[in-house]
Amino acid sequence: MSERRTAADAARNNGRPADPAAPLVRVRALMRHFSLDRRHRVKAVDGVDLDIPKGTALGLVGESGSGKTTLGRCLLRLIDPSDGSIEFEGRELTDLGARDMRALRSRMQMVFQDPLGSLDPRQRVFSIVEEPLLLLTDADREERRRRVVEMIGHVRLSEAHLERYPHQLSGGQQQRVGIARALVTRPELCVLDEPTSALDWPVRAEILELLASLRVGFGLSYLVISHDLAAVRRVCDRIAVMYMGRIVEEGPTQALFARPAHPYTTALLSARLEPEVGARAARRRLGGDVPSPVAPPSGCRLHPRCPIAVEDCRRVPQELLPIAADHRVACMRVTGDDAIDWPPDWQPGGDLKLTDAREETGG
Repeated sequence: MSERRTAADAARNNGRPADPAAPLVRVRALMRHFSLDRRHRVKAVDGVDLDIPKGTALGLVGESGSGKTTLGRCLLRLIDPSDGSIEFEGRELTDLGARDMRALRSRMQMVFQDPLGSLDPRQRVFSIVEEPLLLLTDADREERRRRVVEMIGHVRLSEAHLERYPHQLSGGQQQRVGIARALVTRPELCVLDEPTSALDWPVRAEILELLASLRVGFGLSYLVISHDLAAVRRVCDRIAVMYMGRIVEEGPTQALFARPAHPYTTALLSARLEPEVGARAARRRLGGDVPSPVAPPSGCRLHPRCPIAVEDCRRVPQELLPIAADHRVACMRVTGDDAIDWPPDWQPGGDLKLTDAREETGG
């Protein structure tokens, strides 16, 4: 890190140099509740803790409605949390006003889910990519053009694309423009919300390879929000699994895929990934329906659907506890000492064979 950057970090942290060992992002007890009326609230995010170390990629997975996108938007203060703490390089974001947050926007950016819908149809690609530089930096016209042309090359488009409108681009090209717009200010953190969900399989593989390359080249940190488990497996170092507003499991990508510990994670993986050719499918199904986020179950929120739930699961809130190095699970049955009477088709890990991510993304 340069002396200039160190001094800038110290100024942002009230004169204290940023701790190089601290995570880039630290979230503690984060909540975001939406009021429906005077008596009812949707608990979209309800007590989340997570860290994103510098230069790493964290995948956030879970079924639709689990709170993933809300968490990502809270992290960037695109929506304000109801409670909790969000630190960016040791600086508490929830204490900052609009002016101070604006000064940080160039360092934290987002790639949105819908490539075409997130681009202004009235602007050419050059203006779309240039806009963050106009709003968030002091770069002059010549410098802005240089950086736009440079970034459009980094996302593997040509200068000719700069004169086109979004509707004149393919879906993959639109997403590359969205990525260029997010990275043109050279942020440290990029939140990617379903970055490949609107793309065909061959194009998904290209975008995933591009994202992995850009992370290494620019030293980026990612929060990758996705229901595409193959995508996060390919791009992310760690994965956090979210269910009904809470993190239920977090660990290194390979460890979590090789041996998922939480019943929800096991069911999620078996529902999405195809078994190897010739292997017997090992689908683990949860019973019942997802409860209402307006009135979530007491104790463990999975207990009405969980095959190993006991009476204490209905009463005792679950905490993320370690089961191995850097691997945490919010399940008292898994982290406790008592033997678990798993159903015959629910033995964790072992017989669930998962294909390589490159095969699943067509790469």
